[in-house]
Amino acid sequence: MYLDRHDLPGITPEELAEAHRQDEATQDGYGVRYHTYWFDPSNGSVFCLAEGPSREAIETVHRQGARRGCIGNHRARPAAPLNALFGEIPRHPTGTAYTAPGMRAIVFTDVCGSVAQTQELGDDGHMQLLREHNSIVRSELESHAGREVKHTGDGIMGSFSSVASAVSFAVAVQRRLADRNDAAWSRSTSVSDQCG
Repeated sequence: MYLDRHDLPGITPEELAEAHRQDEATQDGYGVRYHTYWFDPSNGSVFCLAEGPSREAIETVHRQGARRGCIGNHRARPAAPLNALFGEIPRHPTGTAYTAPGMRAIVFTDVCGSVAQTQELGDDGHMQLLREHNSIVRSELESHAGREVKHTGDGIMGSFSSVASAVSFAVAVQRRLADRNDAAWSRSTSVSDQCG
């Protein structure tokens, strides 16, 4: 699988739909299959999802199909499922004009000092903290139109189609975790005061 990027400022959705149709008309001769594309007309960025035997075959189909402005191909990473990263894959009949931005903001959360926490709290205590972290993060992903791409063991990788949403998500998670930590600290202080 390849995800290639094009900068095509000024192209219309209709012109891009026609270019994609031309790619599909040419692809069989090179063992290539174009699946879909994402297009942001505000900056002319296009991301094409294609399968093929090589980067060169993908680029050749673009040249034969008269695609302008190819600036490079990047191999899609199988470790990050495309539907988790991008959301629903655009499915439109060939030649149908549409827009769907392909840029994504990626945010990682991480439980700092997880090894030390495990030693201090034990496996059960650390797992409880991790479950609370995951619950907060997943709740805020949903609230901010984010998607969980994968769980990293002591954190979560999230994807957003908007940088503003990604930043808003990060702030909300930090606030909720701070509130959770303040409440936990207050509970432990009151317990130790009672025991003292």
